[in-house]
Amino acid sequence: MAKVKQKWQKKLQIYLSILRRTAHFITTSIFISVVTPQYLWTVQKIFNSRIHGSNPIATHGNVKSVDGGLQLNGVDAWLDAGDYYGQCLGDPDLCIKGFSFALQVTFRYDSDFWSDKETFNVAGGQTVFDTQETKLTTYWDTPFTKICLGMRLPGEQNINFLAINQAANSLYSLLADGQHRATSLGRDAWKTLIGSQASLQMNCNMEGFNARCFWEPRCSARIGIVANNQDDCRTCDSRIGFGSGGSPDDSNTCGQAAKNGPDNGNSFIKAMCYVFVH
Repeated sequence: MAKVKQKWQKKLQIYLSILRRTAHFITTSIFISVVTPQYLWTVQKIFNSRIHGSNPIATHGNVKSVDGGLQLNGVDAWLDAGDYYGQCLGDPDLCIKGFSFALQVTFRYDSDFWSDKETFNVAGGQTVFDTQETKLTTYWDTPFTKICLGMRLPGEQNINFLAINQAANSLYSLLADGQHRATSLGRDAWKTLIGSQASLQMNCNMEGFNARCFWEPRCSARIGIVANNQDDCRTCDSRIGFGSGGSPDDSNTCGQAAKNGPDNGNSFIKAMCYVFVH
């Protein structure tokens, strides 16, 4: 988004209004990327004339926070997030597609929410990027070609994102039956969800959907990676994932749990997690 002046203000207000009304889409954040989720700006708060996010957006003129987003006065108010010429963020007419919000989760691996077609706390989907768990109909009724995963670590403002090129009829079709479906992102890619504190054992490295080691208490992740210090996938003691459980911390349902010789030391981080489909 370069300088969003009068030409774009009406469109921006219309888009924010649509986002508020549509459960499938983000309601109080602008989240744009058609290939990889590099840009995120929450629009719930202005601090020191800045909207915080991937790179702070500078506000100019009469811009204020209102219920559901921002209000520009239509006279001298505009935003400056840098130059995104030729991209959706720079030209709203190019926003043909977007990410649909499906889950905001800390559901356990063995929760029935993964295997049923029941919504949960739909109202929570209207205030995305907070700590309310929610499950929308998007989980079972929306085909996609990409998945965007986000983890917010405790005490941190920013969210770490990871995109997966994965086509499916729905998240339900990938996860509900418990069958492992592998991805090939690699351990370093999964570690970006945690950042500098990421830690995994060196072996096994089973990743993707319904990643689950073989021996009880089974280290598991509905979406993520599990690893072991031994050269097999039997007694894993480390993972980074969404909808997780088992060893080494069954109470950690989303984030990172690692012990017994992981590459960056023992680490237990409980995150708030977000899943979008495109």
